[in-house]
Amino acid sequence: MRERLQLKDWTLYYLREGAWSGEELNSSALLEKSGAARAAVRVPCDFEQVLMREGVLPDLYYSDNVWAAQEWESAHQWYCIRFDRPAFAEAEVLFEGIDTLADVYCNGQLLGRAENMFRTYAFALPALAERGNELVVHIRPVLRAEGLGAGSRALEHGYAYLSVRKCASSFGWDILPRLCCGGLWKGVFLQERPACALEEAYLYTLTADAAKAELVLWYAFRCAGAPQGYTVRAEGVCGDSRFSVSAKAWSTAGNVRICVPSPALWYPRGAGEPRLYSVTVTLYKDGRAADSRTFRTGIRTAKLVRTSLAVPEGKFEFRINGKKVFVLGTNWVPTDALHTQMPARTGRALALAEELGCNLVRVWGGGVYESDAFYDYCDEHGILVWQDFMMACGVYPQDGAFCENLRIEAEQQVKRLRGHASLVLWAGDNECDFAGRWGGRWPDPNGNRLTREVLPAVLRAHDPERDYLPSSPYIDGEGYRFPDLLSEEHLWGPRDYFKGDYYRNAACLFASEIGYHGCPSPASLRAFLAAPERMFEADGTPAREYLAHAAAPDADPNGSFAYRIGLMAQQVKTLFGSVPKEINVFAKCSQISQAEALKYFIERFRLRMDTHGGIVWWNLIDGWPQVSDAVVDYFFCKKLAYPFIRRSQQPVCMMMEEDGRLFAVNDTDGAVRIAYTVRELYAKAEKARGKAELAPRSVTALPYAADVAAGGFYLFAWEGGACGRNHFCADLPHLEFERYCAALRRAGMDEFEGF
Repeated sequence: MRERLQLKDWTLYYLREGAWSGEELNSSALLEKSGAARAAVRVPCDFEQVLMREGVLPDLYYSDNVWAAQEWESAHQWYCIRFDRPAFAEAEVLFEGIDTLADVYCNGQLLGRAENMFRTYAFALPALAERGNELVVHIRPVLRAEGLGAGSRALEHGYAYLSVRKCASSFGWDILPRLCCGGLWKGVFLQERPACALEEAYLYTLTADAAKAELVLWYAFRCAGAPQGYTVRAEGVCGDSRFSVSAKAWSTAGNVRICVPSPALWYPRGAGEPRLYSVTVTLYKDGRAADSRTFRTGIRTAKLVRTSLAVPEGKFEFRINGKKVFVLGTNWVPTDALHTQMPARTGRALALAEELGCNLVRVWGGGVYESDAFYDYCDEHGILVWQDFMMACGVYPQDGAFCENLRIEAEQQVKRLRGHASLVLWAGDNECDFAGRWGGRWPDPNGNRLTREVLPAVLRAHDPERDYLPSSPYIDGEGYRFPDLLSEEHLWGPRDYFKGDYYRNAACLFASEIGYHGCPSPASLRAFLAAPERMFEADGTPAREYLAHAAAPDADPNGSFAYRIGLMAQQVKTLFGSVPKEINVFAKCSQISQAEALKYFIERFRLRMDTHGGIVWWNLIDGWPQVSDAVVDYFFCKKLAYPFIRRSQQPVCMMMEEDGRLFAVNDTDGAVRIAYTVRELYAKAEKARGKAELAPRSVTALPYAADVAAGGFYLFAWEGGACGRNHFCADLPHLEFERYCAALRRAGMDEFEGF
């Protein structure tokens, strides 16, 4: 195994664009003379985080302070560290993540340049002194949108994210603020580069059932001279199941077939156990171990079965080991606007998804590729991962240099992530197939070199068994002709009444985005706003603080994302007839609106599980204090939607259609017998009582239909082979606030947090 030493304690120098002379500052001595400000930093770090700590910037998460960070977007940063020559020979410096454009020097010598925050960079080091060597990393601003043409499309304040390989939402989005200064966002290491090393060991499944599995081990190694005398051995164990195989290496790369009798198969939660094999792959030279890799992986097949259009025989569904898995998923965005703070939040946020009964997370293409710990958690807990490549809402450059930059990024990320059993789908981007419609003639997105040529070529070479969707939603030839009949869609539309025509009549068989606003609790609002009760100015425009926390890039009440505050208020008015002025009441009304909306979206798809493949709602948790569609706010305070979703996603659940018919959904592999009751809580009357046998993976009609035209708050309770509760409110969209809240209390569903 190669040795490595982490470089943590650096000195940061920084100058605004106009204060830098343009001369090469490749040493701390020159930087000391330049007049640059300096600060001691621990790497990984974000520049904005340092400026807050040093008192240069206020708390960017409070009030409207976030806009102050824009004054530093054009600053230059230099990170410097001194180090002694390591004991190992053939040393190199590895940067796991540089955000984003940088020159790297060692002892004044240019080692190379970085141009992509999603790539790792390893630079060979020159001859080193025994002590006092110096690394300098000069990070340059990323605001210049170079190499773009008139056919480019992006969010109006974000064209720079098209031309530079940096997290798109860092330039400002409707879910995250504009914080695009960057930094050394991942670790930096001195590491050995041995002459002989096992560089790739990827084990994947060709076929699998209860009787046997056929696996393939792909290996690649580096050695000095000819690869004679080398052997590769793979050993795996999961409980009582074991396998081992050895193969002579005829060259420095090859495939080895492995047969595993009676394998312990990996399944997502709700479909089986997420069994993982502990695997060791060892490279031997003349019978002696030269290098090895250990990892955990699952034996399973994964298949996306889809048609382009939502036609009568259409499909969009995932099958794991041949079994259809109805998806109950959530979209995953960066859990913090400052990316170095994400690891501390990852495990806690994933535990929320698990508690909600989610069996899939979609890593959204406007964010970042997640940490190894994220995918390990999903492997261990049976949570499927839909992985976007990092492009979103834009028509990106097609030139050779951009294609090559993306190709290297994709190759690195595919090799890093392909061994995870939880990863079931690669998607080329988020909404880029549709982005060409944002102005003028809509060009056929199938001419996009990035998602139709570059990424498929990488996957054919390095992950040939996993399915790939060029975009989400994907517009192939048929979809281009019939864009309103796609099998998979992002259901945003007018964002009006959540049971209105747009949502009720949606044709798609799988919704990979759908959401609704929910106001944070008063306790959370007070944590990031100075005047939370002042949502609007006298002229009806959103207050400055609320604009900032709608993630608007500036204070223009007609600018990007300013509409979100008014939209939240309008959604409250739609449901309750008016907009309460008292913030506690308004926040409850907004959370009720969101909770009932997401409940409706999820149950609409579940009641159609025979023909539909699933729903991935937007979204789990905020990465910044804000007004949003998230069901858990930045402070981990749960909105009312959280317990509503948890009940709607129970494996066995009673639900009511809009016409009052009652159903029970059983999403388990076994038949379930239940005894159930139906009560109407306004009248405090029992309406039905019965027993039912629910077949596996089925929707069963129960012999009761409510008079929904008369209104009412219906509580369903069941016990036996499964137990739980759920409700249906027939008063929508004309709710009486106090009456509804009283019914929630009687149902034991008055679960507001932070009030």
